Amino acid sequence: MLAFLLGGEEYVLPVDQVHEVLKLREITPVPHTPDYLLGVCSLRGTVLPVVDLARRLGFAPGACDDKSRILVTGPDADDRIGLLVDRVKSVVRFPASSVRPVPDTVERGMEFLRGIARRDQRLIILLDVEKAAAVG
Repeated sequence: MLAFLLGGEEYVLPVDQVHEVLKLREITPVPHTPDYLLGVCSLRGTVLPVVDLARRLGFAPGACDDKSRILVTGPDADDRIGLLVDRVKSVVRFPASSVRPVPDTVERGMEFLRGIARRDQRLIILLDVEKAAAVG
């Protein structure tokens, strides 16, 4: 799993769902789009929509600094999307048995989560990348 920070919390998504990790680049706004869609950027001649993952999950806009990254994900080259995150941490491993369902008390953003895992003394939130990356 690829671990990243978003609003001070640690999230993960499967490494095989991340095609590449980009440094922050110029993003061109697109009018009349949801507020979580920051706009588009160019990636080797293709247009890549970029989603502010913090806003998508219902948080305040993500921080944009030299440690911010865009995670490029999507099923194929024609359906790639970028997810803006605060920082990429590392690749982590943990047993599937350590993953627990998202508690019912979580209201905001629950539909974007697959579960919560405990690793050492930390809680790690598993992101459902297909749902979080869906625009519309």
